[in-house]
Amino acid sequence: MKKVFLLFCVIFLLGAAYGKDVTVLYNFPMESGITDVSETVTIMEDANAFSAFVAVANQKSLGLDLQFFDFDGDGLKEAAFVNGVDGIRTSDDFSSYWQFSVNNAPAIVGISDYTPLDSDTVSLDYKEGKIEDAIEWLSDRQKENGEIGSNDFQSAFALMALGISADSNVVLPQAVIAKAQDYFIEKQESDASFGDGLQTALAVIALISTGRKLESFSVSGKTSIEKLAETQQEDGGFKSGTPSSDVDTTSWVIVAFSQAGEELPEKQGNSPIDYLLSVQQPGGSFGYNAYDSAGSVDFTEEAIIALAAAKHARDEAIENAIAWLSLQQDEEGCIVDGFRTALGGIAFSEWNETEKAEKTIECLNGLQNGDGSFGRKTNKSNAVDTAISVIALSGKTFPLSSDENWGSGSNDGFAGLNSVAKFIVEIENTGNVKAQNVKVALEGIPSSWVYSSSEGSIDFFESVLPGEKVVAEIFARLEGAGTFSVKAIVSSDTMLNEIESNKVELKVEEAALNAKLSLGS
Repeated sequence: MKKVFLLFCVIFLLGAAYGKDVTVLYNFPMESGITDVSETVTIMEDANAFSAFVAVANQKSLGLDLQFFDFDGDGLKEAAFVNGVDGIRTSDDFSSYWQFSVNNAPAIVGISDYTPLDSDTVSLDYKEGKIEDAIEWLSDRQKENGEIGSNDFQSAFALMALGISADSNVVLPQAVIAKAQDYFIEKQESDASFGDGLQTALAVIALISTGRKLESFSVSGKTSIEKLAETQQEDGGFKSGTPSSDVDTTSWVIVAFSQAGEELPEKQGNSPIDYLLSVQQPGGSFGYNAYDSAGSVDFTEEAIIALAAAKHARDEAIENAIAWLSLQQDEEGCIVDGFRTALGGIAFSEWNETEKAEKTIECLNGLQNGDGSFGRKTNKSNAVDTAISVIALSGKTFPLSSDENWGSGSNDGFAGLNSVAKFIVEIENTGNVKAQNVKVALEGIPSSWVYSSSEGSIDFFESVLPGEKVVAEIFARLEGAGTFSVKAIVSSDTMLNEIESNKVELKVEEAALNAKLSLGS
């Protein structure tokens, strides 16, 4: 028995030596509606990546459109090229295609020529463009509560980047931006802040740049900008978690005031600009605060961006800061890592340093991961690096452009083709009879554009009590160009006639309608 037992052990060990575990990813385009695939398979030790992809495709019943080539001239077409997966094909002009990556880095060989190592991750990522892929990566990582990333700092920049989607012709899933906005609104504190000075400033920038008006998220009549002003230090700066003002917080507070269209505050005659200029290093750089003598790349970039957002004149301080930052850029246009390269590109763009800004774009194009994300050595894929790279690649500067009517309420405005509009229908029962089975519908756009309640719209209420106000939220994908006059139609089992709301010209990302129910006794 002992010999048999030992024999079985040898057999199992030998069997294990001939296999390796490989994780296979199929990352489909967002608009396809197909769920991404992630599966770990065991393949033979000498098997190539193509074998792993085929194994998972068979397991998940994915259709592969393949083409085979004879690259080595031996008469055998053993090199596979993926034309399509489950009907999602490479475009005729190759502007969209399936990219093969190994451990999230674009591969320099084909799927038939790469032999994975044990625990490798191989992926086929459908590529549609640098910005499009990055925005899709951010959207795919939104959590149920609306958060994107591992903290509010990352979430704020992610929301800013998602706001650029319409300009980039990216079709986001239903309500992604609204959900990200709501994440911050729900975390807002009773004093109108969103945490410390830095967190509040970034939340303000993110919300306003994606269409929320400052007054729409005020608390007890106080805006978040007014709350920020209350925290200003005597030197004119702002702080977060430290005893004294810092460049990081002060820079983003300046941008927040600019984004809100508000004048910068002063404390004892000192403005935030005065603080920044007072802590600039002799060589032109900026450290974290007045006591930090080491020049920091990212704090210098933030200060340059903030001074531009505040419309500060291009004086010696600006020239010195730009000159110092230029010295940090290498021949390939990179500045330390993806995060600082993207932030530096924005800083250069703010001051029309076009050649330097274009070099940062060249660098970023080579730093993007296979799945569309950006990162750095210590964090290969993260939301803040990806978001700031989206802003830089889009050529945007701070304050970020936003339609003042986007999400403003009852005003008309503009929304991009294939964007998702959110209609807020405020319903008030001004009578003295309970309204039962209240239904809300939109009139003026094709019904096929409108999302049902199972898809996220809130368009039905079992009852609305006398004096009660309820809010319906109806989402619609704008699948046709043109101007549409839209109104809400409200019906109830206890009403003889339907109630019509006001009309809006459909040019907005978020439109507000209102209707009053007046039911007699």
